[in-house]
Amino acid sequence: MGTKQFPSRHLYLYAKGAYKRSDDSLMDDLREIVANICLLPVGLVTEEDVYRVCIDVVMEYIFVGLEKDMQRKAVLSLLMNIGAFKVVRGEKYQVERSPRVAILQECLSILATSSVRSSNGLINIDLGQPDPTVLPLATDHQYGQIHEVVLKSDF
Repeated sequence: MGTKQFPSRHLYLYAKGAYKRSDDSLMDDLREIVANICLLPVGLVTEEDVYRVCIDVVMEYIFVGLEKDMQRKAVLSLLMNIGAFKVVRGEKYQVERSPRVAILQECLSILATSSVRSSNGLINIDLGQPDPTVLPLATDHQYGQIHEVVLKSDF
């Protein structure tokens, strides 16, 4: 079975740190990526579009790319961490963020730890190389580390 390069690969690459994160706005970064995924001018991409695409990509990963027991854990993690509290390693702490920002951050968290390989080591999701026309790339040093994680991870 060959690999398939997904249109949503830039969202995975962003989550995994291959693109430089804007200091100003997570939403602006994600608008650029969603515009690329949907083949739209950035000015036509709404916040609602960003939420829908991010959630669709994560749900596809959870329900197509994961085994049943991991599906349950991923959905539980997403639901537990979208409110005013976040649970990390059993510890609960309060965070100041809107529910919509929380959803986006948790979606990115799931994609950041997503495995691009099957259990037998074959690449299922071909993320390819990051594209500097989508967003500025992370520095070479940072991307070198991320690139290794993306291609060799077995999360």
